[in-house]
Amino acid sequence: GLGNVFIFKGVFLSILSVEWFLFFISRVLLGFGVGLQFPSSVNLLIEIMPKLRRSFYLSLPYFSVMFGEISSIYLIWKNVPDLKNSNWRFVLNISIIPLFLNIIIIPFMLESPRFLFNNNFYSE
Repeated sequence: GLGNVFIFKGVFLSILSVEWFLFFISRVLLGFGVGLQFPSSVNLLIEIMPKLRRSFYLSLPYFSVMFGEISSIYLIWKNVPDLKNSNWRFVLNISIIPLFLNIIIIPFMLESPRFLFNNNFYSE
């Protein structure tokens, strides 16, 4: 969707940026992408998860964000011993991995039951 487009552009502009302003614009694009993608994934989880396990599954997106932040901090800590001669592009290049996983997984996701019902796809 549109969120993936913003994430894709934001990640690649981050990697290619050499000036602070381009890096700033890339991070804004990435923020828009995550802002578009995250609420829709939570809403889809609400619709398709059984009631008994819904709270557990709804905590997974928030856990994944926390895990991503902690692993980013760990990568920076291990690969950037001093900020003067830093290897910050390595950390940005690692951010491509979740992007490609997202691009691979999204086409296989099911449509929302509410979307199918509202568009008269009762058999699906």
